[in-house]
Amino acid sequence: MKRLARGIALEVIPNFFIGTLLYVAIFLVQRVLAQPFLSALPAASFAPWLIYQIPAFALQAFPIAAVFAVLLAFGRLARENELLAAAAGGISLARAVRPVLVFGMLIAVSGFAIAEWVAPRANELVAKTWWQGINGNALSRAAGKVIPIGDRILFFERTDGEYIVDVRLESWSKHTVTVFFGERARFVGNRLELIGYKSFAVNLDEFPARANDPEWFTKAIPFSNVPLRKDAKTTFVLKDTADRVVASTADSGFEDSRRLSELWGEYRTTGERETGAQLAFKTAQPLASFVILLFGIPIAARGARSSGVAFGLAAMIAIGFYVALYLGRTLSQIGFLPPLVGPWLVNVLFLIAGAWLFRTRTV
Repeated sequence: MKRLARGIALEVIPNFFIGTLLYVAIFLVQRVLAQPFLSALPAASFAPWLIYQIPAFALQAFPIAAVFAVLLAFGRLARENELLAAAAGGISLARAVRPVLVFGMLIAVSGFAIAEWVAPRANELVAKTWWQGINGNALSRAAGKVIPIGDRILFFERTDGEYIVDVRLESWSKHTVTVFFGERARFVGNRLELIGYKSFAVNLDEFPARANDPEWFTKAIPFSNVPLRKDAKTTFVLKDTADRVVASTADSGFEDSRRLSELWGEYRTTGERETGAQLAFKTAQPLASFVILLFGIPIAARGARSSGVAFGLAAMIAIGFYVALYLGRTLSQIGFLPPLVGPWLVNVLFLIAGAWLFRTRTV
């Protein structure tokens, strides 16, 4: 039995990596063909722009490659009656594929790791590389926009080399707003160095002025700071880096650059439906590799009698799964389902269906 299980695993695992490379390549080609302004990207930026997209596309490819691998491998085993012989020897399908299921769990764990640590940074670099190549300065894309960064709001008029110019950084505490103005600023990691600054705090609860309270002005403007030196500097630790600012203001066509932990923190804090739906989708997607593997094995054991049939079934299952996954996210976004339910409901339904097929289908 161990020899059979090892042989099945050694067929499935290489097919998975081949399928991943194939589908990532297809996604990259599709992204190139779908980008209408690609001719404006310098040749030196083209290869990095493609490479940085691989982690996000790998997450999408893993479930498709998993079902492709099992359908191709089990199709050959079914054609050569090896599974039938195993069943005649008293070896169940569930026992024979245990190493494959363990491999599926490893794929899922790897997917979570990529979604948390690799893909978010790569997605930031995709946007940065694109706008750096198009505009010469990626941050210029964010000029003139109101940019939320944690509990602060950043605005600047334009860029000048590594600096942003005519900067405003504000934060609110109830009805009191604190505003820092700067002639220039620059990002150093997640720190913003403001140069030529002045600052004010205004308590809006204290307006309008009250004639019977001579201290109203002090209450209305708790503090102000206008340094004597014109080039005075101050530094702020922000939630986001310059690359994240570019990614968050890059408009459509770029993947979400938030980590799973960041999405969870935002959802716990704000409870926004959109954030919850995105969190559910990005956590359901890595586990989909294991779910679709479990779903595909019993189908492959009976239905994939040729490579052509295996390819066809893989495409049908993968397309059906992703349509359901995106539909689940949409239903959560529009409020038809709770924010965290939609995409995970698809995983649960496919998991139940896969377990049922294992119990009811014999080789």
